[in-house]
Amino acid sequence: MLKINNCFPLVFLVLFFPAITIAASGEFPLREKFPETTPISIAEVHNNFATYTIIDVRSKFEFDTIHINGSQNIKVSHRGFEKWLQEAVAKDQKVVFYCNGHTCAKSYKAARKALKIGYANSLVLDAGIFEWAKAHPDKTTFLGKSPANVSQLMASKDDFASRNFPFEQFKAKASQPNTILIDIRDPYQKSKESDRSVKLELPDMPIKHINITLDKFMHLIKGQHYIDKNILIYDATGKQIKWLGYHLDAAGYTSYYFLKGGVLEATNLSSN
Repeated sequence: MLKINNCFPLVFLVLFFPAITIAASGEFPLREKFPETTPISIAEVHNNFATYTIIDVRSKFEFDTIHINGSQNIKVSHRGFEKWLQEAVAKDQKVVFYCNGHTCAKSYKAARKALKIGYANSLVLDAGIFEWAKAHPDKTTFLGKSPANVSQLMASKDDFASRNFPFEQFKAKASQPNTILIDIRDPYQKSKESDRSVKLELPDMPIKHINITLDKFMHLIKGQHYIDKNILIYDATGKQIKWLGYHLDAAGYTSYYFLKGGVLEATNLSSN
């Protein structure tokens, strides 16, 4: 039936089997790596919103920044994920897992774990939170407010790239006057995982860092404690910092910058 020189069958496939075209396009590159999981579209979740239990599997900080209204936060990377899931959700419910988007594996990993412990109706909203927010701001909470301010969300997301510097540029910024250097890593992130005696620090920085937990730093941001400073912020791998931009923008900060790839990338560069 499928003939290249006959447009009708191809149109039929696109109209009635959109999942085939999506998979073929490579738009969701992780689906092939998690073949046992079942994707679900934004439209389907929205149209049947009340019938699903929605689980945000990211960190609490990410969840507090932006999440689907009514979703529960159960962090997939925590060793107690399966236990917490069973305490929160009955196994006969339809469960939708989501994280940050097309290349984020957390939602797939959560669905895989759920399937293994008996959640047969596990689904993956692999379009992620940003596409959901753009499609349905009325069912999204961003910085504690719903409907979500999508223009603010996307502006902060686009602005992140212009503030995310590789190590040499980040280091040069540290020489500017009125600058503070903030390390938001947790204690266990300050040494090598394979050898805890080896400390991971930024090499040859012209100023000393201030180590503050992420929760404490968030408190200081909201109180505009560093509003008059040129702020340089770094973490372990460059993954936590991107969420800080939303909060800094909302609190009125304009002079802040991040270390691309975190300490891990900077120390690898310095050792080469």
